[in-house]
Amino acid sequence: RHLPLACFRTRRLVAMAASTNKTDSLAALLTRLDVEPKFHEIIRELCGGEQCYLNDIEPEDLQGQCAGDSTVIALPVARGLVRKLSVALTDQVGLDKLGRQTPVMAQLANPASGSDVGSSQIYPAAQARSPLQASLWRGAGDEADSLRCSLHGLVQHGFCSRRKVLTMLLDNSGSMRDAWPLVTEAVGRVVSEKLLADSSVSVAVLVYNTEAVEVAIPTPDVAGSLPETLRTRYAPRGITDFSSAFALARCIIDRQVGGFLSTGSKLEEVDVATLIFTDGKDTSAPPLGMASKAATEKAVDAGNEFRAWLKELGCASYTCTAAFGEHHDPEQCQRLSDRYRYINRSEVLATWLASDLGELLESAGQCSLHLELPPMLALEEPLPPALPLDTNGCLDYEVWLRLDNSLACRDQNAGDGATLKAVVRDSSGAAALCGTVELELAWQPKVGTLEARLFALDAAELRLRQIALELRGQRPSRCQLALLRERLVGAKVQVDHVREAAEALSSPCTGRSLLRLRLAELEQRRMRLSYALGHFDEDDQDTRCLGAVGIDAVLRDAAQHPPPSPGVVSALRRIEAARALPDLLVGDVLSDFGKQYAYDGPSRASAFEIAAAGDALFFPLTQGAEGPELASDLAPISFEAFQLLSDGGTRAVEATWACEAKPIISMLGPPVFVSASHFSRAQLFLPDVIRQLAPAETRIAADGAEKALLGVLGRALLVADRMDTTRAFAVFLAARAIYAVLQSRSSSDGREGSMLASAQKEADDFLKKPGLRSKSDLHRLAGAGLLVDAWSLEEFRAFGAALFAESARRAAALALTRVSKRSGGCSEMERLWLVWALLGPTSHQEVGTEVAQPPPRSPPPSKAPLLHAIITHGVFNPLQAAEELETLHRSEPTTSSPREAGRVALQQLLDVGAPHWQADKWRSLFVRFEAWGYARAALSEGRSPWDQLDASMVRLDQGAGKEVAASAGDSEATACIASSLQGSSTASNMQDAHASTIVAVVEACLHPADDSGMKAKGAVEPSPPQLTGAAIGSAVGSPPRLSAASALRALVARRAANARQFPICGGQLPAGAGPMSAARMHEIWGEPAVPTDEALYEKAKQSVPWQGSVTLRAALANKAYRALGGRFAFPSRVDSFIEGLHRRTQDLHKAWVGGQARDDRNTSASLRRKAVAEMLLRLRWDDSDDGARARLIRILEQIWDRLEGREAAPAALAS
Repeated sequence: RHLPLACFRTRRLVAMAASTNKTDSLAALLTRLDVEPKFHEIIRELCGGEQCYLNDIEPEDLQGQCAGDSTVIALPVARGLVRKLSVALTDQVGLDKLGRQTPVMAQLANPASGSDVGSSQIYPAAQARSPLQASLWRGAGDEADSLRCSLHGLVQHGFCSRRKVLTMLLDNSGSMRDAWPLVTEAVGRVVSEKLLADSSVSVAVLVYNTEAVEVAIPTPDVAGSLPETLRTRYAPRGITDFSSAFALARCIIDRQVGGFLSTGSKLEEVDVATLIFTDGKDTSAPPLGMASKAATEKAVDAGNEFRAWLKELGCASYTCTAAFGEHHDPEQCQRLSDRYRYINRSEVLATWLASDLGELLESAGQCSLHLELPPMLALEEPLPPALPLDTNGCLDYEVWLRLDNSLACRDQNAGDGATLKAVVRDSSGAAALCGTVELELAWQPKVGTLEARLFALDAAELRLRQIALELRGQRPSRCQLALLRERLVGAKVQVDHVREAAEALSSPCTGRSLLRLRLAELEQRRMRLSYALGHFDEDDQDTRCLGAVGIDAVLRDAAQHPPPSPGVVSALRRIEAARALPDLLVGDVLSDFGKQYAYDGPSRASAFEIAAAGDALFFPLTQGAEGPELASDLAPISFEAFQLLSDGGTRAVEATWACEAKPIISMLGPPVFVSASHFSRAQLFLPDVIRQLAPAETRIAADGAEKALLGVLGRALLVADRMDTTRAFAVFLAARAIYAVLQSRSSSDGREGSMLASAQKEADDFLKKPGLRSKSDLHRLAGAGLLVDAWSLEEFRAFGAALFAESARRAAALALTRVSKRSGGCSEMERLWLVWALLGPTSHQEVGTEVAQPPPRSPPPSKAPLLHAIITHGVFNPLQAAEELETLHRSEPTTSSPREAGRVALQQLLDVGAPHWQADKWRSLFVRFEAWGYARAALSEGRSPWDQLDASMVRLDQGAGKEVAASAGDSEATACIASSLQGSSTASNMQDAHASTIVAVVEACLHPADDSGMKAKGAVEPSPPQLTGAAIGSAVGSPPRLSAASALRALVARRAANARQFPICGGQLPAGAGPMSAARMHEIWGEPAVPTDEALYEKAKQSVPWQGSVTLRAALANKAYRALGGRFAFPSRVDSFIEGLHRRTQDLHKAWVGGQARDDRNTSASLRRKAVAEMLLRLRWDDSDDGARARLIRILEQIWDRLEGREAAPAALAS
């Protein structure tokens, strides 16, 4: 039975204009709408094969028709089919377009998912500009009488063509003194540089007390100066006069609107927003400064005149009052504006700016809604006089209705044909949209679905709003309080089943994060209402007092429709985006291999079960010493489960589901890549995961925070011991996911291609451009190197060697700056001695035998192991070392072997100076990259490890044994690739690693300028020069020996020249040396002598009394040390600095001679001999050198004679 063509004509034009999917065939559309194939033919006949006619089919058209299986279609079946067909046009016009902030239930009503959503196309009247869509929802159980009608429609053109006039009225009367900082903060947040630079927005600010004054608006580049101007030039004073503020506001708004009209804009395209900031009542009527009824009436009359003027202006207008302090009049503020908000602290101000004010500035205008209800329906809450439009000029609103069952019982036919009529009027009062929706189309979501749970939450919020409305302006009796508390508890009980589902980890739950956020917001509002109720209860134990104004503000806020929080909006968009993705492939089934690794640890649900609930699996991370580390011995965890356990990512989680150890999970890492369809769902959660991971990384590249995942992968490869199979597979799976993540992200550093290509280029540059290595993040580079596709086996091997070499060089450079008694690090002589000790001859032993086994670790005897080694070794002579190195170069130009003292000193240097650097871990990279290169080379042509892994994770379960067998073969190949990451330990690798360490230390000693950027543990991973992994001779060669010899000759010559250039003459300090800083003295005379027995010296220091100056105690400690049998030694023959030579001699002269009478000085020669002998005991010097003893005696005699006042002119002594 076809309907007359005239019935379709107007509707067809609207449907064709709204249709966005014209390519789908009718059969495909019916299949997507979950219409059984047996009904396709009769539906095709009724709509004439045109999709746009589906909405015109009525149940009576289908009733009595024969289906494809010859069965007669009954009326209930016909109604079900019509309900399915009624969403066809809704689906085509895209009600649930991604990114649009619709009401919660309307946004989640996705007809494409197969749900029988009861929606009706409300076609416009003659003057209407666009269609209005509506969906009617009905509750279940206790909420079976509740209905919610979600309305959406385009009322007027969008935000892009609209103009905004924003006027801020700031009360700066004397009573605002305490609240003025909050007001200026609010103005600073609103009047931003971005807002002032927007040509479609006109901003004005005025302050008012006794009179109103307009404030000059700064230019966009100095927008931040406005709050300071308000604080300094417009400090609070005077009385409050609203009438002067409204009078000036009218002039300003008229001027601003006229400015837009002069540029061609129309009145209906301009939105006027007025923000009123105040804290008290009007005090402008006699007696001035005092609140009175006359002043209140004057303010109300001025406000009414202002709002009437705005209405006559012809523009969409919105007025909001932000009240500060507890002494304002809530009723007056409510009458002065469309919306009123009580601001009592900075947190409430931030919420108001983000919600109400953000909605105001982004709105494309306002409209009003009028409903005509059938007799059995009633409004659950009153309709607001004005509703805001979104950025696109659309109305999104939810109307709650109550079904009167008593009327339905009295008249069983009361519901037949019952319709709800809606009329939407724009700001000018003209009807923009109107139409009807049938009550029988109400859809009841299935119990246990996300839609049903969200409906329950919305219904509970409705109950709280009703309680707040009933309580406003009332003082309930004891019985009424008990009933209200019972209703508050009932609102909590009403959503208990939602809370249980959201907190149950035993099974996946769709929208778990969204439900938890909504539950938290609901509980917060419920507790605020409970707190307000307590102020009416005389028996309440809470001693806090909110005050009448605060209670009124709480109730007014609780009675409003709160906008969705940013977290809720984010969760909604994620769910909507997941529903917009293609369904998981029906044939995709986890293989036996995939089942071992792709499951949720807490719930044991498979990856596809998790994905079906809109969730995704991620690898857990633990917090390591150098950054987040992959917890590869733990099963993956779903994003929603971690959010639940970690309270939204705010705390670490103990993995209680682990069998043995229960590690602490600090955050989530890379996703688990199972298939492309599964990965598309994981990408929806990646921004939140990366946002938490990026700050934990020590250094993040500027071209994308996603590269933080490379650092996680690099640290997973740094394992000294051989990995077990489970850990190796976990690292392989993580690498596959990171490969996919970077491949799906475009590079943001200006380069073309993806982040993956950028990371691969960084790794390639590190390998082929050694000059760029010093500033690289080695952990990230290790992860990037594993993802390179174009390298050969030799390049992978060279890359692993280069990573180890750079890490060793950085560790050595760091140690050389830390292991010394001087603040500047090891001295030049210490560095050159270490080079001399490490590049020794090989003639005394078989080449490589000593290198192969590093020295055993032992506690270092000193905080300065190099200095200690030089002194205890006793063989090094800088005057002859240069010639010795050149001789070794001529005899052994390509080989070298470390001396015993050098091997011990090297180990102690790294243990003390870089304890966090572990050579075994970095050596393992060479082993793993070499094995990885072999595994990749063994793959068939054109096949990558990632293809191999994907093929083994999922199999096509089509009942054919061939596919299953192929999947088993893929799993074996995948296991071989993953085993290459396990690593191994061989003697040759140990020898290469130790040789490479020596190369790196020699490089760091000869090029100390490259030590920049070294940091302590926890800041940056240690790191080091290019390394080949071959023998020391081929790696080091002749240049280091020749370089060291040249440096030694220069050092000896410089010290000798300094000693002659700055002599000691007449006991004076050396002349011409400049300011005698510690660094300058070390530069001229080298290192001081040090105790050869540090333990004995510590014992001597303890025997010295604490009386006297620091220099005196140090001198007496040296004397006591010598008395115990200790001695001092210089590091080398060219070190000659003696600490406190002049100062300590002066202290001794003052103690021995200063208090004596002049007649007692006839024995001065004898006293000088005793003083010189005493000073030889108090100073640090090597008393085994007779030549040094004679020279030091002459210097001390000259210093003593100068202190005695003798005017003799002795010869200058080389210092």
